[in-house]
Amino acid sequence: QDDLDIDEIWSQLDSQLPSAPTKTSNSPVRQIINYALFFLLIFFFKDNLDQQTLPLNPTLSSLKQGNLFIEESLEKEVNSEKDKDENLLVVKKKDQTTETNNIKEIEQNNFADQIKLSEDRKATQNLEINNSNIESSDIEEIAADAVESANMADEKKGESYFSTRDITLNYLDPRPADLEYIITTTFPKAWPTDGIPAPDTSENKTPFIKLNSIGAVGNIKNSWVINNATRASFNNESLINTEVTYTCDFGVSGQFKIRTQQIIQLSYWFSAGNTQNYFQYHNANYSRKEFSMAYQSFSADLLQPLFSTDNYLIIGFQFAKIGAVEETLVGNSFDLSNNYSNWNYGIDFGLQKKFYIHHKVSFQPAIRFHYGLSNIFTGNEFIPREFDYTRPASISLDLRFFYHFIK
Repeated sequence: QDDLDIDEIWSQLDSQLPSAPTKTSNSPVRQIINYALFFLLIFFFKDNLDQQTLPLNPTLSSLKQGNLFIEESLEKEVNSEKDKDENLLVVKKKDQTTETNNIKEIEQNNFADQIKLSEDRKATQNLEINNSNIESSDIEEIAADAVESANMADEKKGESYFSTRDITLNYLDPRPADLEYIITTTFPKAWPTDGIPAPDTSENKTPFIKLNSIGAVGNIKNSWVINNATRASFNNESLINTEVTYTCDFGVSGQFKIRTQQIIQLSYWFSAGNTQNYFQYHNANYSRKEFSMAYQSFSADLLQPLFSTDNYLIIGFQFAKIGAVEETLVGNSFDLSNNYSNWNYGIDFGLQKKFYIHHKVSFQPAIRFHYGLSNIFTGNEFIPREFDYTRPASISLDLRFFYHFIK
């Protein structure tokens, strides 16, 4: 055995073995996939570029013009109110002068009445002295009439003074009542608010999160099972070659709208799986090996608006329960469920677009990338767990149909 010529023997064996398919990166299937992803991305961001080149919304400009018109009309009304108040003050000043002159005339008349009243009292006293034959009852009646007339004159003077005092404003030495009157007449209690839109407080009354829509979801995905065999296939000198495989998943989904225009999207995939096919030498034959894994998963995504409310950036988390794991080689199937964990979790990233078919129904395609974070290989009697670190991954095109309770 030590004397064998390895290079010569290998060249003879290589000529007898069936030739392996060449690895070409520009295969027709891969070219079709690349073109499809390229046109999908262009179609996805086409609306964003159109929205950025559009002029300002005419409704917004008309709304701004309406606000300017309302402000000008409000300013004119306030100025007219000020002019009215100034004219009112001028009229009141004139009324003050007239009322002051009236008060002086009333006081002079009252003073003359008092002098006349005192003269009448003196005459009455002289009459009492000179005419002693007048009865005492007549004297008392005359005195009472004189006192009553004097009191009436005093009351008339007081009434005229206080009634005039209430409407006469002293601007040099104002009283509290005068200040209150000036304030109430100069500054109206309610400014004109006709034409001013009331502030919208409905947003503050809406709940922080509410159910927006429910629907069905399916996808077509290029699935991967990244392990030692898959990593070795990326080496050109390796004898292992991977085959592009596709699977389909189905489930139900619901969306919850947040007040900040974000959306929480929950999905339950009741039929999901990952497959990975290889070509490798087995017993001197270049054979096809199929690896399949079935599971059910639950995903929670945060949809962040991107450029508009119809484009979203997906940031999510997926938690899966792994079911049957099988491997098929040369027509023989092997159950490997005991070699793999029952649970798996990973992260999701992607882009999602919304198209309204009806005002209550929408179609939302998405490109999603999933990558598992845990090692699902638990090991066996031949290979320890740490020697074959295995995690699922996929690139999928999601197709979602939603019925919207609110638009």
